[in-house]
Amino acid sequence: MVLLKYSFILFFLFSIRCFIAQGTWTQKANFGGTQRLGPASFSIDSIGYMGTGYNNLGTGYESDFWKYDKTTNTWTQISSFSNVGRFGAVGFSIGNKGYVATGLLAGGGGVQSDLWEYNPSTDTWTQKSNIPVPRYDAGVFTIGTKAYIFCGSGTSGMLKDVWEWDQQTDTWTLKNDFGGGLRFEPTGITIDNKGYAGLGYQNGLETKDFWEYNQANDTWIQKQDFPGLARVEAVAFTLNSKGYLGSGSKTGLSFQDFWEYNPILNTWNVIASLPGAPRGEARSFSIGDAGYIGCGFSNSSSIYFNDFWEYKPKETNSLNEINTNRKILIYPNPFCEETNLRFEIPLVNANISVLNIQGILEYKISNVYGNNYVLSIDFLENGFYFLNIEENDKVLYSKKIVLEN
Repeated sequence: MVLLKYSFILFFLFSIRCFIAQGTWTQKANFGGTQRLGPASFSIDSIGYMGTGYNNLGTGYESDFWKYDKTTNTWTQISSFSNVGRFGAVGFSIGNKGYVATGLLAGGGGVQSDLWEYNPSTDTWTQKSNIPVPRYDAGVFTIGTKAYIFCGSGTSGMLKDVWEWDQQTDTWTLKNDFGGGLRFEPTGITIDNKGYAGLGYQNGLETKDFWEYNQANDTWIQKQDFPGLARVEAVAFTLNSKGYLGSGSKTGLSFQDFWEYNPILNTWNVIASLPGAPRGEARSFSIGDAGYIGCGFSNSSSIYFNDFWEYKPKETNSLNEINTNRKILIYPNPFCEETNLRFEIPLVNANISVLNIQGILEYKISNVYGNNYVLSIDFLENGFYFLNIEENDKVLYSKKIVLEN
């Protein structure tokens, strides 16, 4: 009776805190332009857009812009952003218009404050009013008909200010400073009319804090920290009222792990890592039920990229849909060398996987049957891991386990 009660408690706690989101990455047609870092990107309806940035092919700062059609998996060049290239600009869309703002200009042009609107129906760029404080490598998110550009680096160093741009009046309004303080190369995202921002450099160190912005009262609330390693230059996109954040860099390293953020539960869950090379300074957007990431730069190998990837979440049991008749007992946990898995309902041709905290598969065994299984992973380093058990392509259990050799 005590053992069964313990299994129920363990199931409940790990179901809430450590549910592993599922999904699939698929490589798509390479970005239409040259390999590069720090482009700007946005999406309008069913089309994605990406352009500008910096390459290592001699041309340096780029001004070209391209659109991606997911239906045909093709890139088509559109009107260039400007006659002078730049990188570190922000991109966003509101309604049926796309926008590119700020950045670092080629030819000694310095830090920029301009904002440009792209009209896809006429394939033209129109300049709008400048943000009052120039910057590059800032963050951005949108809420309704307003965009929020925050932090970055200006003419005198790192910034913490937040500026609201109103599409309807083409005016800028200074809002309360970013809750995390000074920040360079942060990441921003919009989920259900709330802005979210975090990560980036602060005082020479990478960060992992994460904040929610409430437009109604102009306030920042700190949320659960990003659970991966602290980093800069990460990308993010939104699907089905959840945020997806990953990649990025820190000194001498680049990352390929990705995480799903649930704003209702304020929880993070690891998802499959980007199959392409680790990278920072990539860019992303979402179209319909899929997120996309492309380009970027590897801090560890100094390689520039132009590959392009699609992520689609896989339909799984949500927290409310987990069948409470399928209980699992993991004992001991934490454990040394091996642990016992006991299933109330026998497994039938199941797959058992162990992933590290960055979402990388470390161990997998297929064709598992029965009520009991002894998991032995003593060949792995000590630390936190995620145990994932699937049957007939359906997630039955997603648990956190701790190895302490």
